[in-house]
Amino acid sequence: MKGKLLKIYFLGFLVIGLFFGLQALEAQEVLPKGSSDFESAVEIESGEYLVDREIEDSTYEFFKIEVKAGQALKIEMLTPASGGYAGAAIYNPEKEKVIEDVIIGEPNQKLTLNWLSNASGKFFLSIGNEYDINVKGAKYKISLVPYFDASSQEDAADVSKNALEIEKGEFVGYLAGAQGSDTLDFYKIKASKGETLTVKVIPQGVVSEKSKAVLAVGLYNLKGERVKEELAKTEGATVVNTVKIAADADVLIGIECDQFCSKELVKYVLEISSEKPEEGGVVTDGQKTPPPQEKDLGAKSSPKTNWTLIALIVILVLAAIIVLVLLLKKNKNKLETEEPKTGYLGGSEEANKPIVGYKHPCRYCGKLVPPDSSVCPYCQKVNPLGPLRCPKCHNPVNKDYKTCPHCSLKLGIKCPFCGEETFLGDYCEHCGQRLMVVCPNCKFEQLPLSDKCAQCGQPLKKEIT
Repeated sequence: MKGKLLKIYFLGFLVIGLFFGLQALEAQEVLPKGSSDFESAVEIESGEYLVDREIEDSTYEFFKIEVKAGQALKIEMLTPASGGYAGAAIYNPEKEKVIEDVIIGEPNQKLTLNWLSNASGKFFLSIGNEYDINVKGAKYKISLVPYFDASSQEDAADVSKNALEIEKGEFVGYLAGAQGSDTLDFYKIKASKGETLTVKVIPQGVVSEKSKAVLAVGLYNLKGERVKEELAKTEGATVVNTVKIAADADVLIGIECDQFCSKELVKYVLEISSEKPEEGGVVTDGQKTPPPQEKDLGAKSSPKTNWTLIALIVILVLAAIIVLVLLLKKNKNKLETEEPKTGYLGGSEEANKPIVGYKHPCRYCGKLVPPDSSVCPYCQKVNPLGPLRCPKCHNPVNKDYKTCPHCSLKLGIKCPFCGEETFLGDYCEHCGQRLMVVCPNCKFEQLPLSDKCAQCGQPLKKEIT
Protein backbone atom coordinates (compact mmCIF):
# COMPACT_ATOMS: atom_id res chain seq x y z
CA MET A 1 0.00 0.00 0.00
CA LYS A 2 2.81 2.40 0.92
CA GLY A 3 4.56 1.59 -2.36
CA LYS A 4 1.48 2.57 -4.36
CA LEU A 5 1.14 5.87 -2.47
CA LEU A 6 4.79 6.69 -3.11
CA LYS A 7 4.30 6.04 -6.84
CA ILE A 8 1.23 8.31 -6.91
CA TYR A 9 3.11 11.10 -5.11
CA PHE A 10 6.08 10.71 -7.46
CA LEU A 11 3.87 10.91 -10.57
CA GLY A 12 2.09 13.95 -9.14
CA PHE A 13 5.33 15.82 -8.51
CA LEU A 14 6.57 14.82 -11.96
CA VAL A 15 3.45 16.25 -13.66
CA ILE A 16 3.70 19.49 -11.67
CA GLY A 17 7.40 19.84 -12.48
CA LEU A 18 6.77 19.27 -16.19
CA PHE A 19 3.96 21.86 -16.16
CA PHE A 20 6.05 24.61 -14.59
CA GLY A 21 9.05 23.67 -16.72
CA LEU A 22 7.01 24.08 -19.90
CA GLN A 23 5.69 27.41 -18.64
CA ALA A 24 9.24 28.62 -18.02
CA LEU A 25 10.37 27.50 -21.48
CA GLU A 26 7.37 29.19 -23.09
CA ALA A 27 8.04 32.42 -21.17
CA GLN A 28 11.62 32.49 -22.40
CA GLU A 29 11.14 32.08 -26.15
CA VAL A 30 14.25 33.36 -27.92
CA LEU A 31 13.82 36.73 -29.63
CA PRO A 32 14.11 36.19 -33.40
CA LYS A 33 16.78 38.10 -35.29
CA GLY A 34 15.39 41.48 -36.38
CA SER A 35 16.20 43.39 -39.55
CA SER A 36 18.44 46.44 -39.88
CA ASP A 37 15.76 48.70 -41.39
CA PHE A 38 12.01 49.37 -41.54
CA GLU A 39 11.46 47.96 -45.03
CA SER A 40 12.48 44.41 -44.06
CA ALA A 41 11.25 44.56 -40.44
CA VAL A 42 10.45 41.10 -39.00
CA GLU A 43 6.83 40.32 -38.09
CA ILE A 44 6.49 39.60 -34.36
CA GLU A 45 3.63 38.55 -32.09
CA SER A 46 2.78 39.29 -28.48
CA GLY A 47 4.85 37.22 -26.07
CA GLU A 48 7.85 37.05 -23.77
CA TYR A 49 11.26 36.87 -25.43
CA LEU A 50 14.84 36.22 -24.26
CA VAL A 51 17.70 37.95 -26.11
CA ASP A 52 20.36 35.29 -26.74
CA ARG A 53 22.93 37.66 -28.25
CA GLU A 54 24.67 40.98 -27.73
CA ILE A 55 23.54 43.92 -29.89
CA GLU A 56 26.25 46.52 -30.53
CA ASP A 57 25.64 50.11 -29.41
CA SER A 58 23.89 52.29 -32.02
CA THR A 59 22.80 49.08 -33.77
CA TYR A 60 19.10 48.26 -33.80
CA GLU A 61 16.98 45.25 -34.74
CA PHE A 62 13.59 46.19 -36.23
CA PHE A 63 10.26 44.35 -35.86
CA LYS A 64 6.67 45.12 -36.85
CA ILE A 65 3.28 44.32 -35.32
CA GLU A 66 -0.35 45.07 -36.20
CA VAL A 67 -2.05 47.45 -33.73
CA LYS A 68 -5.78 48.32 -33.61
CA ALA A 69 -7.11 51.75 -32.65
CA GLY A 70 -7.71 51.69 -28.90
CA GLN A 71 -4.94 49.16 -28.25
CA ALA A 72 -1.74 50.08 -26.39
CA LEU A 73 1.53 48.60 -27.66
CA LYS A 74 3.37 47.73 -24.45
CA ILE A 75 7.05 46.73 -24.15
CA GLU A 76 8.43 45.57 -20.80
CA MET A 77 12.23 45.27 -20.52
CA LEU A 78 14.15 43.41 -17.80
CA THR A 79 17.94 43.24 -17.44
CA PRO A 80 19.62 40.05 -16.13
CA ALA A 81 21.09 39.68 -12.64
CA SER A 82 24.52 40.58 -14.04
CA GLY A 83 23.20 44.00 -15.16
CA GLY A 84 23.78 45.74 -18.47
CA TYR A 85 22.08 48.07 -20.94
CA ALA A 86 18.70 47.29 -22.54
CA GLY A 87 16.74 49.67 -24.77
CA ALA A 88 13.68 49.77 -27.02
CA ALA A 89 11.69 52.24 -29.12
CA ILE A 90 8.25 52.38 -30.75
CA TYR A 91 7.53 53.90 -34.18
CA ASN A 92 4.17 54.80 -35.74
CA PRO A 93 3.06 53.55 -39.22
CA GLU A 94 4.79 56.61 -40.75
CA LYS A 95 8.08 55.26 -39.25
CA GLU A 96 8.35 58.22 -36.84
CA LYS A 97 9.80 57.44 -33.41
CA VAL A 98 7.10 58.18 -30.80
CA ILE A 99 8.66 56.85 -27.57
CA GLU A 100 11.92 55.22 -26.42
CA ASP A 101 13.82 54.44 -23.22
CA VAL A 102 16.96 52.65 -22.00
CA ILE A 103 17.94 50.77 -18.84
CA ILE A 104 21.43 52.02 -17.92
CA GLY A 105 23.45 49.12 -16.52
CA GLU A 106 21.24 48.22 -13.54
CA PRO A 107 20.80 44.50 -12.64
CA ASN A 108 17.24 43.08 -12.57
CA GLN A 109 15.93 46.51 -13.61
CA LYS A 110 12.46 46.70 -15.19
CA LEU A 111 11.25 49.42 -17.56
CA THR A 112 7.96 49.76 -19.46
CA LEU A 113 7.00 51.60 -22.66
CA ASN A 114 3.33 52.26 -23.52
CA TRP A 115 1.85 53.79 -26.68
CA LEU A 116 -1.95 54.04 -27.02
CA SER A 117 -2.90 54.64 -30.66
CA ASN A 118 -5.99 56.36 -32.07
CA ALA A 119 -5.57 54.65 -35.45
CA SER A 120 -5.09 51.10 -36.69
CA GLY A 121 -2.01 50.11 -38.66
CA LYS A 122 1.39 48.46 -38.73
CA PHE A 123 3.62 49.77 -35.92
CA PHE A 124 7.37 49.21 -35.67
CA LEU A 125 9.62 48.58 -32.68
CA SER A 126 13.38 48.41 -32.31
CA ILE A 127 15.60 46.60 -29.82
CA GLY A 128 18.97 48.19 -28.95
CA ASN A 129 20.38 51.46 -27.62
CA GLU A 130 22.86 54.18 -28.56
CA TYR A 131 24.95 54.17 -25.37
CA ASP A 132 26.39 50.67 -24.92
CA ILE A 133 26.05 47.03 -25.94
CA ASN A 134 22.50 45.74 -25.49
CA VAL A 135 23.13 42.95 -22.99
CA LYS A 136 22.70 39.27 -23.73
CA GLY A 137 20.10 37.70 -21.41
CA ALA A 138 17.76 40.71 -21.36
CA LYS A 139 14.05 39.85 -21.47
CA TYR A 140 11.39 41.68 -23.50
CA LYS A 141 7.66 41.21 -23.05
CA ILE A 142 5.61 42.55 -25.97
CA SER A 143 1.84 42.84 -25.59
CA LEU A 144 -1.23 44.57 -27.05
CA VAL A 145 -3.41 45.87 -24.20
CA PRO A 146 -7.06 46.73 -25.09
CA TYR A 147 -8.20 50.15 -23.86
CA PHE A 148 -11.51 50.35 -25.72
CA ASP A 149 -14.09 52.98 -24.79
CA ALA A 150 -17.61 52.53 -23.35
CA SER A 151 -17.51 48.70 -23.58
CA SER A 152 -17.70 49.02 -27.37
CA GLN A 153 -14.65 46.96 -28.39
CA GLU A 154 -13.46 50.02 -30.30
CA ASP A 155 -11.88 53.41 -29.71
CA ALA A 156 -14.07 56.53 -29.52
CA ALA A 157 -13.11 58.63 -32.55
CA ASP A 158 -11.10 61.86 -32.26
CA VAL A 159 -13.22 63.63 -34.91
CA SER A 160 -16.80 64.73 -34.22
CA LYS A 161 -18.34 63.25 -37.40
CA ASN A 162 -17.30 59.73 -36.31
CA ALA A 163 -18.43 60.10 -32.68
CA LEU A 164 -19.29 56.89 -30.80
CA GLU A 165 -23.05 56.65 -30.15
CA ILE A 166 -24.03 55.92 -26.53
CA GLU A 167 -27.03 56.39 -24.22
CA LYS A 168 -27.38 58.06 -20.84
CA GLY A 169 -25.66 56.11 -18.09
CA GLU A 170 -22.18 55.32 -16.79
CA PHE A 171 -19.25 54.31 -19.00
CA VAL A 172 -15.48 53.80 -18.79
CA GLY A 173 -13.04 55.24 -21.34
CA TYR A 174 -9.30 55.74 -21.81
CA LEU A 175 -7.01 58.50 -23.09
CA ALA A 176 -3.28 58.43 -23.78
CA GLY A 177 -1.98 61.61 -22.15
CA ALA A 178 1.70 61.81 -23.11
CA GLN A 179 1.85 58.06 -23.87
CA GLY A 180 0.09 57.93 -27.23
CA SER A 181 -1.95 59.63 -29.94
CA ASP A 182 -5.39 58.79 -28.47
CA THR A 183 -5.87 62.19 -26.79
CA LEU A 184 -9.50 63.02 -27.70
CA ASP A 185 -12.71 60.95 -27.46
CA PHE A 186 -16.02 62.01 -29.05
CA TYR A 187 -19.40 60.55 -28.02
CA LYS A 188 -22.89 61.23 -29.45
CA ILE A 189 -26.06 61.15 -27.37
CA LYS A 190 -29.72 61.98 -28.07
CA ALA A 191 -31.22 64.81 -26.00
CA SER A 192 -34.80 66.10 -25.68
CA LYS A 193 -36.14 69.63 -25.68
CA GLY A 194 -36.38 71.25 -22.24
CA GLU A 195 -34.16 68.79 -20.38
CA THR A 196 -30.94 69.74 -18.60
CA LEU A 197 -28.08 67.49 -19.68
CA THR A 198 -25.29 66.87 -17.14
CA VAL A 199 -21.98 65.28 -18.11
CA LYS A 200 -19.60 64.26 -15.31
CA VAL A 201 -16.09 62.91 -15.99
CA ILE A 202 -14.00 61.40 -13.17
CA PRO A 203 -10.29 60.73 -13.95
CA GLN A 204 -8.63 57.58 -12.63
CA GLY A 205 -5.21 56.03 -13.04
CA VAL A 206 -4.64 52.95 -15.18
CA VAL A 207 -2.14 51.42 -12.74
CA SER A 208 -3.52 53.01 -9.56
CA GLU A 209 -6.90 54.48 -8.66
CA LYS A 210 -5.61 58.06 -8.41
CA SER A 211 -4.78 60.27 -11.38
CA LYS A 212 -3.27 63.75 -11.72
CA ALA A 213 -4.90 64.33 -15.09
CA VAL A 214 -6.36 67.76 -15.89
CA LEU A 215 -9.24 66.79 -18.21
CA ALA A 216 -11.22 69.07 -20.54
CA VAL A 217 -14.88 68.27 -21.28
CA GLY A 218 -16.68 70.05 -24.12
CA LEU A 219 -20.23 69.96 -25.49
CA TYR A 220 -20.69 70.41 -29.25
CA ASN A 221 -23.48 70.64 -31.81
CA LEU A 222 -23.61 68.35 -34.84
CA LYS A 223 -21.60 70.87 -36.88
CA GLY A 224 -18.69 70.26 -34.53
CA GLU A 225 -18.99 73.75 -33.02
CA ARG A 226 -18.18 73.87 -29.31
CA VAL A 227 -21.08 75.23 -27.26
CA LYS A 228 -19.57 74.95 -23.77
CA GLU A 229 -16.30 73.66 -22.29
CA GLU A 230 -15.24 72.95 -18.71
CA LEU A 231 -11.65 72.33 -17.56
CA ALA A 232 -10.60 70.59 -14.34
CA LYS A 233 -9.74 73.18 -11.66
CA THR A 234 -6.95 71.07 -10.14
CA GLU A 235 -5.02 67.88 -10.89
CA GLY A 236 -7.24 64.81 -10.69
CA ALA A 237 -10.41 66.86 -10.23
CA THR A 238 -13.84 65.75 -11.47
CA VAL A 239 -15.20 67.84 -14.37
CA VAL A 240 -18.93 68.62 -14.67
CA ASN A 241 -20.48 70.25 -17.75
CA THR A 242 -24.21 71.12 -17.83
CA VAL A 243 -26.37 72.57 -20.58
CA LYS A 244 -30.10 73.08 -21.18
CA ILE A 245 -31.45 71.64 -24.42
CA ALA A 246 -33.55 74.00 -26.60
CA ALA A 247 -34.77 71.41 -29.13
CA ASP A 248 -34.64 67.68 -29.76
CA ALA A 249 -31.14 67.07 -31.08
CA ASP A 250 -28.00 64.95 -30.94
CA VAL A 251 -25.33 66.36 -28.63
CA LEU A 252 -21.62 65.62 -29.00
CA ILE A 253 -19.41 65.15 -25.94
CA GLY A 254 -15.64 65.65 -26.32
CA ILE A 255 -13.20 64.51 -23.61
CA GLU A 256 -9.56 65.56 -24.04
CA CYS A 257 -6.28 64.65 -22.34
CA ASP A 258 -2.97 65.27 -24.17
CA GLN A 259 0.66 65.46 -23.02
CA PHE A 260 -0.06 68.64 -21.02
CA CYS A 261 -2.98 66.93 -19.23
CA SER A 262 -1.16 63.82 -17.97
CA LYS A 263 2.22 62.09 -18.32
CA GLU A 264 0.56 58.66 -18.07
CA LEU A 265 -2.39 56.75 -19.52
CA VAL A 266 -5.69 57.91 -18.05
CA LYS A 267 -8.82 55.93 -17.28
CA TYR A 268 -12.00 57.98 -16.82
CA VAL A 269 -15.57 57.31 -15.71
CA LEU A 270 -18.19 59.09 -17.83
CA GLU A 271 -21.58 59.71 -16.19
CA ILE A 272 -24.39 61.18 -18.32
CA SER A 273 -27.73 62.14 -16.78
CA SER A 274 -30.62 64.52 -17.49
CA GLU A 275 -33.61 66.02 -15.73
CA LYS A 276 -36.69 67.92 -16.87
CA PRO A 277 -38.09 70.98 -14.99
CA GLU A 278 -41.46 70.64 -13.24
CA GLU A 279 -44.37 72.12 -15.19
CA GLY A 280 -46.08 75.23 -13.81
CA GLY A 281 -43.05 76.66 -12.06
CA VAL A 282 -41.82 76.35 -8.48
CA VAL A 283 -43.98 76.76 -5.35
CA THR A 284 -42.58 79.32 -2.88
CA ASP A 285 -44.51 80.35 0.27
CA GLY A 286 -47.71 78.99 -1.19
CA GLN A 287 -47.37 81.01 -4.42
CA LYS A 288 -46.52 79.55 -7.81
CA THR A 289 -43.77 81.40 -9.61
CA PRO A 290 -42.47 80.79 -13.14
CA PRO A 291 -39.30 78.69 -13.40
CA PRO A 292 -36.05 80.67 -13.71
CA GLN A 293 -34.97 81.52 -17.25
CA GLU A 294 -31.82 79.73 -18.42
CA LYS A 295 -29.77 80.05 -21.57
CA ASP A 296 -30.77 77.17 -23.88
CA LEU A 297 -28.55 75.22 -26.25
CA GLY A 298 -29.35 76.77 -29.64
CA ALA A 299 -32.26 78.92 -28.31
CA LYS A 300 -33.00 82.23 -30.02
CA SER A 301 -33.53 85.35 -27.91
CA SER A 302 -35.65 88.37 -28.80
CA PRO A 303 -34.44 91.26 -26.58
CA LYS A 304 -36.50 94.43 -26.27
CA THR A 305 -35.08 97.27 -28.36
CA ASN A 306 -33.34 99.93 -26.26
CA TRP A 307 -33.15 103.06 -28.44
CA THR A 308 -31.33 105.07 -25.77
CA LEU A 309 -28.50 102.53 -25.65
CA ILE A 310 -28.31 102.43 -29.45
CA ALA A 311 -28.03 106.23 -29.66
CA LEU A 312 -25.28 106.26 -27.03
CA ILE A 313 -23.31 103.60 -28.96
CA VAL A 314 -23.63 105.60 -32.21
CA ILE A 315 -22.31 108.77 -30.50
CA LEU A 316 -19.34 106.88 -29.02
CA VAL A 317 -18.49 105.32 -32.41
CA LEU A 318 -18.59 108.75 -34.14
CA ALA A 319 -16.38 110.25 -31.42
CA ALA A 320 -13.88 107.41 -31.80
CA ILE A 321 -13.75 107.93 -35.59
CA ILE A 322 -13.08 111.69 -35.18
CA VAL A 323 -10.26 111.04 -32.67
CA LEU A 324 -8.73 108.42 -34.95
CA VAL A 325 -8.76 110.77 -37.96
CA LEU A 326 -7.06 113.53 -35.94
CA LEU A 327 -4.35 111.16 -34.68
CA LEU A 328 -3.66 109.85 -38.18
CA LYS A 329 -3.38 113.39 -39.55
CA LYS A 330 -1.06 114.46 -36.75
CA ASN A 331 1.33 111.50 -37.21
CA LYS A 332 1.24 111.35 -41.01
CA ASN A 333 4.69 112.86 -41.55
CA LYS A 334 6.23 110.72 -38.82
CA LEU A 335 4.81 107.53 -40.32
CA GLU A 336 6.07 108.44 -43.79
CA THR A 337 9.66 109.23 -42.71
CA GLU A 338 10.15 106.60 -40.01
CA GLU A 339 12.32 103.70 -41.18
CA PRO A 340 10.96 100.26 -40.39
CA LYS A 341 12.88 98.13 -37.92
CA THR A 342 14.88 95.34 -39.48
CA GLY A 343 16.30 92.09 -38.19
CA TYR A 344 12.93 90.46 -37.39
CA LEU A 345 10.36 88.81 -39.59
CA GLY A 346 7.18 90.90 -39.82
CA GLY A 347 8.96 94.18 -38.82
CA SER A 348 9.26 93.70 -35.04
CA GLU A 349 10.15 91.10 -32.45
CA GLU A 350 6.68 91.39 -30.87
CA ALA A 351 5.04 90.50 -34.19
CA ASN A 352 6.75 87.11 -34.09
CA LYS A 353 5.32 86.18 -30.68
CA PRO A 354 2.14 84.01 -30.66
CA ILE A 355 -1.05 85.70 -29.45
CA VAL A 356 -1.78 84.44 -25.94
CA GLY A 357 -5.02 82.48 -25.70
CA TYR A 358 -5.23 81.52 -29.40
CA LYS A 359 -4.12 78.25 -30.99
CA HIS A 360 -1.79 78.34 -34.00
CA PRO A 361 -1.12 75.85 -36.81
CA CYS A 362 1.87 73.52 -36.41
CA ARG A 363 4.54 74.30 -39.04
CA TYR A 364 4.83 70.56 -39.82
CA CYS A 365 1.30 69.01 -39.76
CA GLY A 366 -0.90 72.16 -39.86
CA LYS A 367 -3.06 71.20 -36.86
CA LEU A 368 -3.91 73.88 -34.27
CA VAL A 369 -1.77 73.67 -31.10
CA PRO A 370 -1.56 75.81 -27.90
CA PRO A 371 0.59 78.96 -28.25
CA ASP A 372 3.14 77.80 -25.67
CA SER A 373 3.72 74.37 -27.24
CA SER A 374 7.33 73.21 -27.42
CA VAL A 375 6.26 69.93 -29.04
CA CYS A 376 3.30 69.36 -31.39
CA PRO A 377 0.88 67.01 -29.53
CA TYR A 378 -0.23 65.54 -32.89
CA CYS A 379 2.91 64.94 -34.99
CA GLN A 380 5.29 64.95 -31.96
CA LYS A 381 7.76 67.30 -33.66
CA VAL A 382 9.61 69.95 -31.65
CA ASN A 383 9.39 73.76 -32.08
CA PRO A 384 6.08 73.72 -34.00
CA LEU A 385 5.46 77.48 -33.66
CA GLY A 386 7.15 80.84 -34.25
CA PRO A 387 9.64 81.94 -36.91
CA LEU A 388 12.63 79.88 -38.01
CA ARG A 389 15.72 81.01 -36.06
CA CYS A 390 19.46 80.71 -36.54
CA PRO A 391 20.72 77.92 -34.22
CA LYS A 392 23.77 80.03 -33.27
CA CYS A 393 22.54 83.64 -32.70
CA HIS A 394 18.79 82.83 -32.53
CA ASN A 395 17.80 85.69 -34.84
CA PRO A 396 14.92 84.98 -37.28
CA VAL A 397 15.93 83.65 -40.71
CA ASN A 398 14.17 82.54 -43.88
CA LYS A 399 14.25 78.96 -45.15
CA ASP A 400 15.90 80.03 -48.41
CA TYR A 401 18.81 81.83 -46.67
CA LYS A 402 22.20 80.22 -47.41
CA THR A 403 23.86 81.97 -44.44
CA CYS A 404 22.60 83.85 -41.39
CA PRO A 405 22.64 87.65 -42.08
CA HIS A 406 23.48 88.31 -38.41
CA CYS A 407 26.28 85.86 -37.49
CA SER A 408 27.25 84.50 -40.97
CA LEU A 409 26.58 80.87 -39.92
CA LYS A 410 26.13 78.56 -42.91
CA LEU A 411 22.50 77.42 -42.87
CA GLY A 412 22.91 74.39 -45.13
CA ILE A 413 23.94 70.93 -43.93
CA LYS A 414 24.27 67.47 -45.42
CA CYS A 415 21.70 65.16 -43.78
CA PRO A 416 23.45 62.22 -42.05
CA PHE A 417 20.47 59.98 -42.92
CA CYS A 418 19.71 60.58 -46.60
CA GLY A 419 22.81 62.56 -47.65
CA GLU A 420 20.74 65.37 -49.20
CA GLU A 421 21.53 69.06 -48.64
CA THR A 422 18.95 70.52 -46.23
CA PHE A 423 18.22 73.65 -44.21
CA LEU A 424 19.83 73.61 -40.73
CA GLY A 425 16.56 73.35 -38.80
CA ASP A 426 15.15 70.73 -36.47
CA TYR A 427 14.35 68.20 -39.23
CA CYS A 428 15.66 67.19 -42.66
CA GLU A 429 13.51 68.61 -45.49
CA HIS A 430 13.86 65.42 -47.52
CA CYS A 431 13.65 62.40 -45.17
CA GLY A 432 12.08 64.08 -42.12
CA GLN A 433 14.65 62.77 -39.60
CA ARG A 434 15.62 65.05 -36.70
CA LEU A 435 19.01 66.74 -37.18
CA MET A 436 20.44 66.32 -33.68
CA VAL A 437 23.56 64.60 -32.36
CA VAL A 438 24.34 63.36 -28.84
CA CYS A 439 27.75 63.83 -27.25
CA PRO A 440 29.05 60.36 -26.25
CA ASN A 441 30.85 61.93 -23.29
CA CYS A 442 28.26 64.19 -21.56
CA LYS A 443 25.11 63.11 -23.46
CA PHE A 444 24.31 66.72 -24.42
CA GLU A 445 21.89 66.90 -27.39
CA GLN A 446 22.85 69.51 -30.02
CA LEU A 447 22.82 70.41 -33.71
CA PRO A 448 25.85 69.16 -35.70
CA LEU A 449 27.52 72.60 -35.93
CA SER A 450 31.04 71.46 -34.96
CA ASP A 451 33.23 68.40 -34.54
CA LYS A 452 33.40 69.10 -30.78
CA CYS A 453 30.67 69.13 -28.13
CA ALA A 454 29.29 72.63 -27.38
CA GLN A 455 29.07 71.77 -23.68
CA CYS A 456 32.11 69.66 -22.70
CA GLY A 457 34.42 70.30 -25.69
CA GLN A 458 35.12 66.61 -26.30
CA PRO A 459 35.17 65.13 -29.84
CA LEU A 460 31.66 64.70 -31.09
CA LYS A 461 30.70 61.38 -32.61
CA LYS A 462 27.68 62.23 -34.70
CA GLU A 463 25.09 59.83 -33.43
CA ILE A 464 21.72 60.98 -34.67
CA THR A 465 18.83 60.99 -32.21
